[in-house]
Amino acid sequence: MVSERLKTDIRNTYQQFLDQIGGQARRGQLDMLGWITRQLMHTAIVQPKVVIEAGTGTGKTLGYLIPALLCAREKSKQVVVATATVSLQRQLLEKDIPLLADSVDFPITAKLAKGRRRYLCPIRIEHTRFEAGQPTESLIRPLSDGQRALIEGLHSQFHSGDFDGDLDNWESAIDSELIPLVTSDHGNCRGRRCESIEDCPFYSARDEMEDAEIIITNHDLVLSDLALGGGVVLPAPEDAVYIFDEAHQLADKAISHQTQQMQLGSTSDWLNTLAKRLKESEKAAGNDAGAIIKRLEPNINRLLAPLASLQDSVIDWLGQCIHDNARWSTSASGLHQYRLPAGQLPPPLADLARTALEPAKLMVAELDNLVEYYKTDAESNKGELDSEYARAQQSFYNDAKLRLEKGLALLNAWSRSQVEGPEARWILLRGVELRSQLDEADPELWFSPASAAEGLDTQLWKRCAGAVLCSATLAIGRRFDRCYDALGLDAETPCYIVQGAFNYPEQGQLLLPDYACDPTDTDQHDQAIIEHLKTLWGRPIGALILFSSKAQLTRVYEAITAKQATQVLSQTALSRGAILGHHRLRRDQGETSVIFGLQSYAEGIDLPGHLLEEVVITRLPFLQPDDPIQATYAEWIEQQGQRPFFAVTVPLASIRLRQAVGRLIRSEDDQGQVVILDRRIQTKGYGRTLLDDLPPFQRVGF
Repeated sequence: MVSERLKTDIRNTYQQFLDQIGGQARRGQLDMLGWITRQLMHTAIVQPKVVIEAGTGTGKTLGYLIPALLCAREKSKQVVVATATVSLQRQLLEKDIPLLADSVDFPITAKLAKGRRRYLCPIRIEHTRFEAGQPTESLIRPLSDGQRALIEGLHSQFHSGDFDGDLDNWESAIDSELIPLVTSDHGNCRGRRCESIEDCPFYSARDEMEDAEIIITNHDLVLSDLALGGGVVLPAPEDAVYIFDEAHQLADKAISHQTQQMQLGSTSDWLNTLAKRLKESEKAAGNDAGAIIKRLEPNINRLLAPLASLQDSVIDWLGQCIHDNARWSTSASGLHQYRLPAGQLPPPLADLARTALEPAKLMVAELDNLVEYYKTDAESNKGELDSEYARAQQSFYNDAKLRLEKGLALLNAWSRSQVEGPEARWILLRGVELRSQLDEADPELWFSPASAAEGLDTQLWKRCAGAVLCSATLAIGRRFDRCYDALGLDAETPCYIVQGAFNYPEQGQLLLPDYACDPTDTDQHDQAIIEHLKTLWGRPIGALILFSSKAQLTRVYEAITAKQATQVLSQTALSRGAILGHHRLRRDQGETSVIFGLQSYAEGIDLPGHLLEEVVITRLPFLQPDDPIQATYAEWIEQQGQRPFFAVTVPLASIRLRQAVGRLIRSEDDQGQVVILDRRIQTKGYGRTLLDDLPPFQRVGF
């Protein structure tokens, strides 16, 4: 039951905002205010959730912020807004929330939440600086001259107060190899017990976050925090009302967070190196550490034996499967890949993985003891070891523990010979020819759930104080079946659609040119793309060409002339930031600018007005059939009596196509066209389904 006072507060807050900006009430925003308020305050639902598809231009950010904020206040909870892009986080923090705060007569506090890896650790920077001064033959990892200079710069500017420790505020890009050396993670952070807690940038930011009503973060940090049990970096789910913007990405993000891998031969080599390091450490260790090391050493040998047997058995088994062409494919990175049917393991392989579990568990426990020992010495002036040396040892063995924990998770997933639900298992082979060099292979074992539904239901939906899921692309044919299945939502979760606010028939057109063709004819399709590019060269226009593969993008780029190439900004040559910066500069100067991008450029890019006047979709965005996770899920769907192409493949393609088309019209003043060079949208039966889900542009050539 929603109180009249709360209804009045929400209406007044909305009107005050409109008065502040001189705007008019929008039907879609009013609908969102009502839907979200009714659901979040529904007294009969413990964990209320609502799903809203809100088309571009509806002002969905305001539509979810006001009711979520005031309902969370009523419940004494915090609002956690999780987005998929940095640009949306900045928009919320720097524009939307300040505008809302300026329009009302009560304070609104908002903070950006980031993980530990985005903040300098005072202890780790001291330790790494110590490492930098050691001789290369030392046990301590050597650093290059450039890395040493960067360490010195970070250290000196942090202690002088010129740098706040937020790595995103550093003046230049930070070497990715250094980030683990100057930051902490959950495993090696002592939290409030650390002697440098007063100077810790991460905990300073976290303390500020505790008093914030709105916490802005990303999907990945929410999922990472949930994996740690919740409430570690962000508020506990029970204390949070979540808003998931771009919620269509949440399921894939959740699957990615549960994906595990281990390269068998490399892991065995690493364990042998670890054994040598333990022997060296034992020489300098005190009695307590020496006892731990003595317990660790035999467990390494106990683990090496089943890993070697598992490696040999996997290679032998792959040899027997060498002609199973239906299961062999090439991965996205060009490696030989074998997918286990329905993720089902042969019992002998599961037995070998199971044999390795016990020594791996014991090693993780003892490495944890060793890390705690070195932590104590590192923080004590009366310890047995020099504190800097102890910190170096602590860092090394914590990294070893984390690596072994990941391996343990993979072994545990591969130890189950009976698969429950959709689980994908596959093997990658690096640097070998499949038939002639199989005996030399170092198999890389992979595991992933093929559905995020169960994990999200257990870790999030059954715990949270409330959740709003919002995106421009959630429904397929105005139905939310696929959304329910992918995200693990219960059947009582209400779903709504807010229509886009733009006049699509007047603002743009959807064009299928005469030279569009079936992309399965690679040469003809390349020529169709080149033919269309002729309409762009030398014309002052901003265009985005979306390719389905890096190989085709490269072929087309190499086929154009040197002069034409000067008008192209290719994803394969420049970073996204550089491409968008150059693109804006060219368009502001009235020049032609054509972006060559892959699927990642179909989402999260906002180029209004003259910056983007044409989007070219070279090929309908079906997922690659060789993707082991999707292929396993399709098998599972088929076992449930459904047709996977229409139950999974087409809906996913529809969402990806709508995201790509959505790059074109971003404001009421935008004009342009979407060009499709894949004739299957006209000739195949599923084409009508895909077309019907697109905005109602004027259609030409259909």
